[in-house]
Order: sequence, then C-alpha cells, then structure tokens
Amino acid sequence: MEVRILKSIQDIDQREWEYLVGTEDVERSYGWYRAVEESGMRELTYVTIQEGGALLAAACCSPIREPIFSTRVAFLEVRSPLGVTSAFHSPSPEHTHQLLDTLLEIQRTTRTRGMLVLELTRDEFSWLGPQMKGFVGFPLADDTYLDLPYKDFDDYLASLDPTTRRSARITMNRAAKKWNLRTIFTNDFLKWKDTAHRLQRYTCQSHKDPRWLLTESFYEGLENHLKDRAELAICLKEDMPIACALWLNSGGTVHIKYPGIDPGYRECHAYFLLYYETIREALQRGQKRIYFGVSTYEFKERIGCKRQNAYGFAKVRNPLLHAAVYPCIFLYRILGKTF
Repeated sequence: MEVRILKSIQDIDQREWEYLVGTEDVERSYGWYRAVEESGMRELTYVTIQEGGALLAAACCSPIREPIFSTRVAFLEVRSPLGVTSAFHSPSPEHTHQLLDTLLEIQRTTRTRGMLVLELTRDEFSWLGPQMKGFVGFPLADDTYLDLPYKDFDDYLASLDPTTRRSARITMNRAAKKWNLRTIFTNDFLKWKDTAHRLQRYTCQSHKDPRWLLTESFYEGLENHLKDRAELAICLKEDMPIACALWLNSGGTVHIKYPGIDPGYRECHAYFLLYYETIREALQRGQKRIYFGVSTYEFKERIGCKRQNAYGFAKVRNPLLHAAVYPCIFLYRILGKTF
C-alpha cells in the first residue's frame, strides 16, 4: 500500500474519489473540494492510501484556529472543509492507523496544538472509537432536519400546532402584503456573489466569527464546479436583497447553509420567512428532507424539526492540556458554543 500526501483534490482521480466517498453528499463531492480550494479559504492537505492504483482510503485536513473561550487555539482539523460531513474515509482498522499516523505527522509539521476529527455520524463514531487510541471522543452540536411527508405546503402547515401555524401564516402574509417581500432561487452565482457575501458578512459580524464568511471566489467556484447542485435563496424587498442562504441539493435532500441577514430590515422577519419559503419550495420540488444546521433549536423544533447527533475526536499534544479536553468541551457546550 502506498500512502501519499497531496495538496490538491486534482491530484486525485475524480472517479476514484467518487467511488470511495460516493456521489450523494455535495460536501464530499469532487466539485465541493475544488470550489473550496479556489476560494483560498482553507489550506487543504489530503492523505490517500492506494494499492494497485486503486484509492482505498483518504482524509482531508486543514489547520484552523478554533475559538476556545477568550483565545484561539490552532488545531489540525479533519472534516469536509466549510461543511458538516466527515472527511475521514477508512474501510478497515489497518487503513485507519495509517491515516492517523500520517495526519499526526502533518499535525506536528504544521505546529498546531492538536488534531480534531469532526462531523462523524453515530455509526462512524462507534466504529472508529476502538481505533482512536489517545483521542478523546465528544459530542458536537446537533444538526437539525425536517422530513417532508406532506402533499403540499398547506398540508405541512396543518401538521403544526395552532400557535405555530398562526405565526407562520402571519409572517408570510405580512411579508407579501406589508413588506412586499419575495423569494427567488437562483444558481447564477456570478450575478449574486457580491450580494451573498455582503449579507452573510452581517451574520458573521454578529457572531464575531469571520472564519465562515464565504468569499466571492468561493461562489465563483460553485459556478464552475457545482452549478447543477447548488443555489442561492434570496429574499428581496422590492428589488433590494435583504436575506439569503446557500442551498445544496443532494438527491431528495437539501442542506440550507450560511444564511445572511441585513440587520437594517430585521422588522421584516426575513430570517423566518426564508425557512417557510424553503419548505414550500422543497415540497414543490418533491424533496423529502431539509437540513437546517445547528442553533436556534427552539424555533426549529416548533416548526417540526428533529435533531441529528454528530460526534468528534480530539487529541492535544500537551498531556496536561489533553487531560483537560473533555471538561473544557463539556463546559463549552453548556455555554452554547460549538466547533
């Protein structure tokens, strides 16, 4: 078996990559990695294991400074870049050990404080657990999703409790009649990249976290490599864009990510309108599930969302700091923070 360290997804054969990771999940797709690379937002390194020319295992990592309380700590992060899916693909314990050994060597050469393997499903976490010697396992913030077994939007509204149903109708009626709002869905990223970047910047500023601000170059990458699977939902007040979110289409599932809201139009409730318009659009397209991401759990549960667990592993170079990892993560979760 040959272990290689590569600096671009283009150094990996696309068909081999898709055979290993599948084609269903956009954030694992070849096009997604190309878009991230072209954005310059992450410095990606790939570890691959091949035998006889066939790709058997792979992982993608990047150095990132995670905010931990009042400071930022440099980690080598293993997960889909800018995504919420795993980037650690191993078919056996033998391949897992080879990947981890190489990743830990990269972690040492990048002089980061430790390594994080994130966005694992419950099954992936359980399977990897016995192989992650020296790592601490921990839960991440739950993702949220809404299943759509409804015949149309009115059928969906009928499934809500009376108070939530009334609130949804008021929001949508006021949007149309009082605020003159409308929502469009487009994959013309070259036209709307500056708008999306501007609106999302407001959200990143409000959370004081610029790490997730998508650059105009990232939207150009979506135009070049994922135009058939990615879109923008844009809320307009007359002709003024006041809110947006990124759509990623994975078969019958849609992932809503990276919302942006103009705070000058907060009274229009465009943030909530985007949820309802997303649900209505997904039902019209026959999609079966929507993922809405982490946070705002109370509102999402009121509109019918459920939670999906995610997990990770951490290893810190300093033994004393490593012993404090789990207590710190536990306290971090209590304070409502997430990686």
